Amino acid sequence: MSSPEDPEKAVSTPDAVESALDSLKPIVTKVSLGGVMGYCSGMALKKVGKALAFVVGLGFVAVQSAAYAGYIQVNWGKIADDSIVKPLDTVSIKIICLLLLSLCHWMQIFWIFVRKKAMS
Repeated sequence: MSSPEDPEKAVSTPDAVESALDSLKPIVTKVSLGGVMGYCSGMALKKVGKALAFVVGLGFVAVQSAAYAGYIQVNWGKIADDSIVKPLDTVSIKIICLLLLSLCHWMQIFWIFVRKKAMS
């Protein structure tokens, strides 16, 4: 006679945890691959950003050293006006316009979705 806890039946029927893991395997592999790729790209961007900051800082020190030694005379006011104020004004206006346009676009999509759900 077979006992209530027959080892053959326990092995042949998957339990709830195993079936849940089997159904989640494709999702978990995609998420884990995405996480690894995101981590790698973040580390690479961190290294590139540090190198770029070093080069910009080195350039600034070189210009300051040349100005201090009297080789060049730098008009820092003109540099600040040309590199910070002018581009910031045009860029900020463009960014605000893009954000408003995208907000209007997504609001239209939202209302179309709401109307379709309300009709059905």
